[in-house]
Parts: sequence; C-alpha cells; structure tokens
Amino acid sequence: MRNRDIGRHNALDKETGYGLKHNVDFFQDNCSLSGRLSSEMIRKCLIANIPIIASRGVINPLAVRLGEQSGLTILGFVRSQKMNIYTGIERTRIKDSA
Repeated sequence: MRNRDIGRHNALDKETGYGLKHNVDFFQDNCSLSGRLSSEMIRKCLIANIPIIASRGVINPLAVRLGEQSGLTILGFVRSQKMNIYTGIERTRIKDSA
C-alpha cells in the first residue's frame, strides 16, 4: 500500500468541482499549492481550465511533460524571490532587480 497525500487532492477537487458546477471561469486564476505537483494535479487544473499552477514543492517529470503538451504554466520551488519555471514562460514576467 502506498501513502498518498489525500488532503491536497481533495482540496483541489472540492474547489474545482464547486467552480465547474457553478460555471466559474478559472482562466483568470491560478492554483497555488505547498506540496509536490503530480501529473494528477496537472490534469485537474487542465480540466478546470486553470492556466497557472505553482508549488513550493518538487514537480513530477510527467507533470512537466503534460504542462509542455498542454500549454499550462508550471512553477516549482516557489520562494519569496525565487522560483523555477518549468513550462509556460510566456505567461511570466521577470522583474528587473536593478
């Protein structure tokens, strides 16, 4: 038996399920999570038409592949002034630090 982080999947399911049931347009939103991003989390964002997903945690390689194929922007290891941009760099803007 594998351990699974049920909490983060259930939270995303509840938010997107409520929104889809009530015709919420998620395209102007983003999804921010604290845990690792799996391909299942990416699929859920794609179904809900959420264009950007960000996490403080690690990104699964299959999740990156799905993001590349679908045009989803995936950000990982997000910290106060740093992040990794895995896919969808065209949706990001780099602030000049000078």
